[in-house]
Amino acid sequence: MSGPKVVRVVTREELVAAGTLALARLDAAVSQWKLGCGDVKLADLEATKERRDELAAMLAADRFAEFGQAAAKEIDFLEADAARRRERAAQVRAQERLRQSSGQELARTLLRAGADLNQQVRAELEQAATGLLSVGEMDAALSRARQALFQVPAQGASAEQKILAQRLGGSETDTSFEAWRAKASKPDVRLQSVFTHLAELEALGFADAGELEAQLRAVQAIENESTRDMRLDTLVLALRKTKDGALAKMKLLRQVEGLNAELSAIASESETLAKLRSATLRMDLEHLQVLVALGREELAKTQAAFAAAARRNAVLGGLQKLGYQVQEGLATVTPDSGRLVVRSPSRSDYGVEVVTGANHKLQVRSVAFDATRDASQDIAEERRWCGDFGKLQATLQASGCEVVLEKALGVGAVPLRVVEVVAEHRRRQASSGETGRSR
Repeated sequence: MSGPKVVRVVTREELVAAGTLALARLDAAVSQWKLGCGDVKLADLEATKERRDELAAMLAADRFAEFGQAAAKEIDFLEADAARRRERAAQVRAQERLRQSSGQELARTLLRAGADLNQQVRAELEQAATGLLSVGEMDAALSRARQALFQVPAQGASAEQKILAQRLGGSETDTSFEAWRAKASKPDVRLQSVFTHLAELEALGFADAGELEAQLRAVQAIENESTRDMRLDTLVLALRKTKDGALAKMKLLRQVEGLNAELSAIASESETLAKLRSATLRMDLEHLQVLVALGREELAKTQAAFAAAARRNAVLGGLQKLGYQVQEGLATVTPDSGRLVVRSPSRSDYGVEVVTGANHKLQVRSVAFDATRDASQDIAEERRWCGDFGKLQATLQASGCEVVLEKALGVGAVPLRVVEVVAEHRRRQASSGETGRSR
């Protein structure tokens, strides 16, 4: 036998709501994955949709714990996969730009070496040197220039041209164009880093990537090698910092979009939702952090209110099945104080009070409605309530609730609390100008 109790109750409605939020968050992650990956193969799209539908079926089958773990794992996979695809695409784009840059430099070198090149070859090299040709067109122009340059007779070239031709061509006349190009070009690790950072910023949708690329062109145009190298080192550091900031903003933006999806699934339109939907990558980091905090706060409040109402309704439904009654003056306590008071089916001067607590917890205890009652009946009423509590626990579990008794005091351990419910109800009616109205 026991008196006042602390009970942890998780209703099926709460579990369904939590699953609905996770599914909304997953759908948002799928949308972000599609946008972040660019061109995605149809097979990958279909596989992602199939996994999403399997998880939705898991939720519909009330496999809540399994669904929650699987949904979180799928979201993590989608985010990691999008990042991998974005990095691969950025590396490919960076290699293309690096090839373009080295080709331009090589074209300028060949122009200096090939004073006797014919007009057509020189025109092609000049276009290549100024970046007017595609990578394929540039390679073709460089190949023709190489052949023309190394066919120049030794007596027809200056000493400087001979040395340059020897460096560029060497003695391996049968060397493939690719091998020759790799040998003649000077790979620059800093340039590769710059191009990779720029490509990643473009893939992230960073608006100022074009401005940063213009800065790179200005640096490359500097003739003094030491000054150019120093400016290039500075640009690498600036780009790395900019990219880190963009990635941090993208992470926050994903969180904002997830919160937007969750709140949209369980709440009506609100000022917070409008703010979340207005978020873009153009916002500064601090603004996005504020939006994330705002969204989390509203989501937590919405979830807490829904969970508290679901627990009260589940307990109330179970008590009503056992004959407990909510009468005028009793139900009015609930909205203001988070308490629910019901009248005993056997004694009108006794009842049960349910107080909603944090972390899915409820406090339940016998109460009395009359301070002048025969208090010798209090122990018997507490014992009778203990029997009813066992029935209530079974009823809740049968409806899909998780019910755990965490704490219980002994019968008679504390005096029954007297609830002046009817008098309180009348005072509220008088204060609100509703005296005389009945429900």
